[in-house]
Amino acid sequence: MTAVLTLGVPEMDADHEILEAMFDRVEATADGDLAALFGEIDAEVRDHFAREETLIDAHDLPIAHCHKTQHALLLGEFDAARAVIAAGDAVKIRRLIGEVLRELVAGHVASVDLVTSRFLSGNLGAEAFGNLRLPAE
Repeated sequence: MTAVLTLGVPEMDADHEILEAMFDRVEATADGDLAALFGEIDAEVRDHFAREETLIDAHDLPIAHCHKTQHALLLGEFDAARAVIAAGDAVKIRRLIGEVLRELVAGHVASVDLVTSRFLSGNLGAEAFGNLRLPAE
């Protein structure tokens, strides 16, 4: 089991633990069940991103666009993974889910989720993001 990065935002941390537990199942999953596991992980990632975006919008996160763009890019990777899943090569599928997609999600957590959590917990003020906005005029 890989250690989950605890961010201090209960909603995010709970979702990340669920996802990590799902990724932990890859190694022990039978070849024939990998596509179903991918479907579960894909659905949970999509639901998690939706919940996270609701949280982001509720708190007017200054880097909301960046965070949501990264969600869209990650979902694009999950969409692209469907071709590998459909091809049925268990070795490739296991690596794709257990290493590639897992690392993409972990990278997301360690980057924009970390910044988001610091903002939400009051450890990073909006002034830190002022130079990331386009001028109003």
